[in-house]
Amino acid sequence: MYARMTEFLGDLGPAITHRLQNMQRSRSGEVFVTGVRYREYVENGHQKKERSAFQHRLGILKGLAVVSKESYTPIYIAINNLLAAFDAASKLQDHPKKGEVDALAGQLDDFDRVISQGRLLRDGESQFMGNSMELLCYLVDDRAERYKCARVAMRQSGLDGGKDHAKTWLGNREAELRATLNVDQIEIR
Repeated sequence: MYARMTEFLGDLGPAITHRLQNMQRSRSGEVFVTGVRYREYVENGHQKKERSAFQHRLGILKGLAVVSKESYTPIYIAINNLLAAFDAASKLQDHPKKGEVDALAGQLDDFDRVISQGRLLRDGESQFMGNSMELLCYLVDDRAERYKCARVAMRQSGLDGGKDHAKTWLGNREAELRATLNVDQIEIR
């Protein structure tokens, strides 16, 4: 699962990956954009431009735990501990000491907890991959990475296309968003 996520994030780019990891650490999956309106007016014979801005929440990314290596580490450690306990149990003498058996039994009792943690992480992967990938397009202002995310979002929507199609698709989506919010510009923070 970690290899799959690493490959997926590699397709998006380092800035997107870093932003997703920061979102996971802060436990906030909300994706916001800033809508900006401009109003021109004349004051004392001079043309002036007023800027007003507001935040708009596009949505929430779920299952962010799967983007962080730290989420997998406790499970790796617990699995290795279980493997070591199984190995140690297979090497017990014919008449082991009660303390040895109890210690190994205690370690092996961790099996259900480890399986449960693994299932939670697997469910998190399903949640993450079930997100609207269009939200990824609004995490960073880097155009190249936004186009990569647009290609992922297009594939999720059943559309094929390269970088040029992604540029057009993202431009159209932004135009729709500007019209919906009735703003002149969308800023990404």
